[in-house]
Amino acid sequence: MNPDFDSMNETDVREEIVRPFLHDLGYRHGTQNTIITEKTLRYGYNFLGRKKPGKDRAVEGRADYICQVTSFGRWVLEVKSPQTELTIDVAEQAHTYAAHPEIAAIYFVVTNGRTFRLYRTSRPDTPDLEWQHAEMAGKMLTLRNILGPDGIKRISRVTKPDVGQPLAEGMPSEMQVVGGFVTYEDHVSKDPRFVVPEHYRGARATVVGDKVSRTADGFIEGRLTLAGPTELWDLLNRLGGVEGYTFRTADQFISKDKNSPTIFQNYLDARVPAGTLIPPIPGQTTVATKLPVDLDWSASTEAVGFINGERFMGTFAIEYKLKLAFVPDVIEYSGYGVFDILCKAI
Repeated sequence: MNPDFDSMNETDVREEIVRPFLHDLGYRHGTQNTIITEKTLRYGYNFLGRKKPGKDRAVEGRADYICQVTSFGRWVLEVKSPQTELTIDVAEQAHTYAAHPEIAAIYFVVTNGRTFRLYRTSRPDTPDLEWQHAEMAGKMLTLRNILGPDGIKRISRVTKPDVGQPLAEGMPSEMQVVGGFVTYEDHVSKDPRFVVPEHYRGARATVVGDKVSRTADGFIEGRLTLAGPTELWDLLNRLGGVEGYTFRTADQFISKDKNSPTIFQNYLDARVPAGTLIPPIPGQTTVATKLPVDLDWSASTEAVGFINGERFMGTFAIEYKLKLAFVPDVIEYSGYGVFDILCKAI
């Protein structure tokens, strides 16, 4: 139900429309996502382009609402009465508050209660979004994504200068791993008594996350979380405490040249102790069983690849060593394949 705008003044708009709107976005006085009201701003001569301080009077302004996500950013909301048209002068007034050095707001909003307009401070001539009060409920998800505390945090991270050492030319200092595949083209056992199952050949693991960054000692480190390629594979890793794979390179930067790729290496040890309950494995077992002996294994992997856009792609070779209590020798087998990993700037 729409308010009776004809009987409302500016104060009514603030209390009945704007304040509930800010609360719905996630802002409260005295919190990390706070609301600052009626902040007086003074404009110096340089800001106004004035050069005669002896003749020109200092100018003050007062921002109606400043919404602040502490340590991340701010945006400004300017309120008018329902009888006031949202002219370009109103937008310019709000822009002077948003652009003030004490505020440095990312966005500003103007409203007369009936209509809302959202502007970027860097582009004050045209609103990015306009909506009516009657549309508010349907727009809230979009508005939270833009103006809510999480939205301000996201854009702050994007606009914040990346002062870390880049991973490669034209790339940020860290990247999020968002997807991709690792395909095992073949596995070969070095012991004829233990044949690698045929279904491992051509098996594909899905890259589900993690990131690439630099360690404190300057090495580039890539951490991967994989799903698959088989349920048994995932199960043994989980029981052995293997939650992901960490690769490192001594190269200063990741190569963008496929003819001179970067070499990443990973080494891990894992153990599943005797007595560990092995749950049913779909398609292989129907009941839970206890592991009769300790199962120890290690794996050494070398991944050789290069950056192509936002993808890191190449080949890998892996050497496994498996130790079972009832087998006197260490069982060794190897595998190789290809990978294609998608990364995004954090």
